[in-house]
Amino acid sequence: MFDDLKTQWEQTPLWQRLLVVTIFCAGVLFLLYNFVILGEKKKINTLKEEIQNLSSEIKRYKQTVNPVFMEHLKEKLAKLKEQEIAKREELNKVAGKLIHHDEFDTVIKEIGNIALDSGLSVLTMLIEPSVIKRFTIKNGLIFEVKRDEVEDDKDKPLKNKQVDGVPMYVFQVRLKLEGQSESIL
Repeated sequence: MFDDLKTQWEQTPLWQRLLVVTIFCAGVLFLLYNFVILGEKKKINTLKEEIQNLSSEIKRYKQTVNPVFMEHLKEKLAKLKEQEIAKREELNKVAGKLIHHDEFDTVIKEIGNIALDSGLSVLTMLIEPSVIKRFTIKNGLIFEVKRDEVEDDKDKPLKNKQVDGVPMYVFQVRLKLEGQSESIL
């Protein structure tokens, strides 16, 4: 079989032998390029992207370590806290005394005192877990800031958006009372 191929190879003209060898070498080089070189180029491109991402992260971390940047953030935080305190005071003026999360036991005492003063008996009290909601004042009325109003731009993460309103803990309290209807009213 190999002898037949060898004699057939020797009988073909020189230009055909050169053409076959050239096509064979071109095919081998093409396969080598596709499997080896392109694969390495893809790896190099992904590594370059990772290097760019890591260098941008390093720049961001360096910026946060920068004392000038930290001072700017502290000033911004102080301003935001002052604004929150002002908004809380405004809410207190409109809604009356707002109870802080840590003062929840006073709410239970107040409910008990009101029930005793009006001649009612509290049979059961169900308190659901607290939820943080945001409230704002518009035209002298209190409105809850809905989450979908905040998430109008889906491309930005919520933590980077400016969120209006004052965060407040909201508790849902359910009571079963016993007493005369005038006392309940």
